[in-house]
Amino acid sequence: MLIKLLGNINGKQIVPKEMIHMATSIQSPANLDRDLPQNGFLWFVKDLPSKKTEIGDNVPGGSFQILGYTGVTLLVIPEENLVAVRMFNSFGSPEGFDYLSDVRSFGNTVVDCLEKVIK
Repeated sequence: MLIKLLGNINGKQIVPKEMIHMATSIQSPANLDRDLPQNGFLWFVKDLPSKKTEIGDNVPGGSFQILGYTGVTLLVIPEENLVAVRMFNSFGSPEGFDYLSDVRSFGNTVVDCLEKVIK
């Protein structure tokens, strides 16, 4: 249901569905190292296992997220009809900061919270 609504405002499709599909499907070259993040058009896509993905391990396949310059994260989990946003406003990171671990933990926390609500 959520995917059908993306790009739609008050019943009018503003962003073409084809563009939504392309942006949230893997567009990374097939010969790219599989351990690198997989991307649509600026959206990170959860599809194949990847060591350097920005999306948490607990987040289901078919999900996608986009990151802002100051650490803002928007995660979409179509399987759960869920959109989660992390507001953050930090330019730069302290020495030793593990960016990948931090951004992955956001998605994992969202999924953990969702599982607690469902139970």
